[in-house]
Amino acid sequence: MVERVRYPIEPIDVESLSACPICGESGFETIVEVYRGQLNFLNAVFCMHCGFVFRQMRPRIEWFKRSWEKRTNEEDTGSQYDEGAALEKRRFIRYERLARFAGGILKGRRMLDVGCGPGTGLKAFRDRGWDVTGLEPDPSRARVGRERHGLNILESTIEDYRGGEGAFDLITLIHVLEHFHSPVDFLSHVVRHLSDEGYLYIEVPDAARFISWRDSLNLEHMNNFSRFTMQLLLGKLGLVPEYWASPRTAPFGVCHLGVFCRKSADTACGSMMSKPVEVDPLLAEFRRLYRKGLPFVNDGVVRYCIDDIIDIAGTVDSGQFPYFNSAKRCLVLRGGKHKFDIIRYNFYALKGLSFGELALKLLSRLHFNIIKDTSFEMLKVFDARQHNDKLG
Repeated sequence: MVERVRYPIEPIDVESLSACPICGESGFETIVEVYRGQLNFLNAVFCMHCGFVFRQMRPRIEWFKRSWEKRTNEEDTGSQYDEGAALEKRRFIRYERLARFAGGILKGRRMLDVGCGPGTGLKAFRDRGWDVTGLEPDPSRARVGRERHGLNILESTIEDYRGGEGAFDLITLIHVLEHFHSPVDFLSHVVRHLSDEGYLYIEVPDAARFISWRDSLNLEHMNNFSRFTMQLLLGKLGLVPEYWASPRTAPFGVCHLGVFCRKSADTACGSMMSKPVEVDPLLAEFRRLYRKGLPFVNDGVVRYCIDDIIDIAGTVDSGQFPYFNSAKRCLVLRGGKHKFDIIRYNFYALKGLSFGELALKLLSRLHFNIIKDTSFEMLKVFDARQHNDKLG
């Protein structure tokens, strides 16, 4: 029997933010708290100034780096990154549809993908004639891209990359930005490498469609973006959205938030906060989202108590569910041992869906054999300047 990898965490490993990472203001409402013993090491809060939802209490980046080293040593990086694997097939399609659209709005063909993973997506761009570079700090994933695909993938972060300022016509951040502790600082490093006429493409989970109770326990998601908070972040860095996109990561999956933006000479482009946000209905909606799929009613802060970090490392795909512990006055995780438990959670997960989401979920169970999601292979884009839709 293989012993589970342990990820110990102490009070010194945890940090607490005093200001919102986007607007810089203080004043938060706590939505979720997660404890290990007496240590509150993770929470989700709502900024009462701009409406941004983020991890105000979270492990420090140094703790994550130590944990990533342990995880990398344990992972088998062989067959999971084969081009024939379902995840990599979908990744190739997602990047290919992006390359089709980007090729129609850009003349230059130099592209940088930050957090490129094993490089399957970069291969889609290279096959269409792009000069591609990838940055991937995980050595095992970077090695796969170089050895299997012959790609130029560097084991580097954007902060350490010295590839030349203003060198790229397109820079992509695909499901990357939500993981960063300091999104403003991170994006400031990215923008330095973008040409004056180039586009930065960012894709993140859309908070309104993505959040459920499982996000409460997602250790690696530091930020939950809406279109408004994304635009506010871009404005702080002198970036203006020109196209909004609604990409999916899987057939019949939820639509995420994508944006093509460019540098702007307008220094006032970050002034969106001149108009106050109606926080009360937004806060109520986020409280509802973080209870989505839970068979419990609680008007206050949702609290989880866990025994070990490893118990929540794979929450998204695990068979563990939260149960209310009256002695601890919080939710604890345990596996669904009885069919009734699994049926109950499946019922509440479906109950929390809109009619459209429910229809997509049912179709996703059928599409492999009966229905093909043709829209997955096309990128639906909204032109923010001309107010019309395009397909790429």
